[in-house]
Amino acid sequence: SFKQDFDVAFLPEGGNLLVGMPQRVAFKAGGTDGLAIDVVGEILNSKGEVVADVKSTHLGMGMFILTPAVGESYTAKMTLPSDTTFVKNFELPHPLTSGCTLAVDVTAGGMAMCRVLATADIDPSALGMIVHSKGEVCHIGDRATSMRLSASSFNNGMATVSLVDKATMQTVCDRTFFVWNGAESAAEITSNSESYLPLSPVNLTVKFTDKAGEP
Repeated sequence: SFKQDFDVAFLPEGGNLLVGMPQRVAFKAGGTDGLAIDVVGEILNSKGEVVADVKSTHLGMGMFILTPAVGESYTAKMTLPSDTTFVKNFELPHPLTSGCTLAVDVTAGGMAMCRVLATADIDPSALGMIVHSKGEVCHIGDRATSMRLSASSFNNGMATVSLVDKATMQTVCDRTFFVWNGAESAAEITSNSESYLPLSPVNLTVKFTDKAGEP
């Protein structure tokens, strides 16, 4: 199809929307060609009242804050900045009256601020917390509680904090975040000559060092 169309995915932080709790909701918009597309719009409750204005800020992606109310459902009314006459509606995930989720902020100082959001019926002692990064376990907690973690010892790249039901060992929710602690390694490549004749052999020396300069 070559018609002008788009789709928007709405992603509550931590995976779940909880009633009565202010949460970040991310979204990503794409066109029929699979590429990102900028969108603008508003979030409406079941009465048609506007509860949030939304606008993509980078490659079709954006974020807004929503505090779901009891018994409410929410719809996103979205359009294109280039053609405001083309409007599409999208249903947001239904808010849960029982459940939990996670919020994470990584500060410039390398601290990961992990907040546990849960409804009153959830027992924090029944849940454990696991933080892992690229195959390595960085933290294990025997209770679901908000905490501050130093990310300076984490591997560079994606890290995930998960809430786990200790009785069933099933993941209840998780939140992935990015960690960057500076270059972990460096590579230096040198050759045995500055120039070569056609088809002449080339010898390369490759040297890898860690961030401390050691091989």
